[in-house]
Amino acid sequence: MYCDHTSGMFASYSCACGSRGETPQATQHREHQRSKFMAEMDSDIEALLATLPTKIQHSFQTQSVSATASDVQVTFNNGHSAVITVTGVYSTPKEFQVSGAGRVVAVKGGSELKAALSSIANASRCQALN
Repeated sequence: MYCDHTSGMFASYSCACGSRGETPQATQHREHQRSKFMAEMDSDIEALLATLPTKIQHSFQTQSVSATASDVQVTFNNGHSAVITVTGVYSTPKEFQVSGAGRVVAVKGGSELKAALSSIANASRCQALN
């Protein structure tokens, strides 16, 4: 028996012949939508990260702060450094991961982010090496 249920953009099909699945058009559409969403999410992450350097420079004494498409890298005046990545761009509050002074910390929102950065900025040299 020949099954001709393989067209249609939003179609999943199930046939008496035992064939079932998703049409090629539906698969292609789903992948296209996923690709668009991922590109939009990457853009939103990049935009969020771009807002952080100025805020960090106003809150801490830094040698350098630079934002890339995927993270923000901070070097404090005392030589300690931190890397900030976004883990939840659509969460409320936003979620970040902060790496520095030998630790990796998950934080939510600006106040937790500031506290994590403060902890790294104020860590003693011995703490940073452990």
